[in-house]
Amino acid sequence: MGTTGFQNLVGAKHQSVWKLIRNMQQEVASDNTKLGQIRLGLVIKKKKVTTYANLQMRFKNLCSRFSGGQIDVVDFVRAIGHNIHLHR
Repeated sequence: MGTTGFQNLVGAKHQSVWKLIRNMQQEVASDNTKLGQIRLGLVIKKKKVTTYANLQMRFKNLCSRFSGGQIDVVDFVRAIGHNIHLHR
C-alpha cells in the first residue's frame, strides 16, 4: 500500500497510532459483518454506480449508435453536448 492508500485508510496525513489502530479495528469489524452476512445468504448491496461511470456508459452507447448508423453526426454531437455539464 502506498502513502496515499495509507492516508486514505487512516483518513488524514498525520494521525496518531491510536487512531490508526481504531480505524483498523473498524475495518476488521466491517469485514467480519460482511462475511457473516454472506454466510447467512444475505445479499450485500453493491456501491451505486458513480456519476462518471454513468457518463462513460452514455458516451459508449452514443458511440455505438453512431458507428451503427442509428444516428447521424448532428444528433451525435448534440447528444454529446447534452451530456456535458460545465461547472463554473
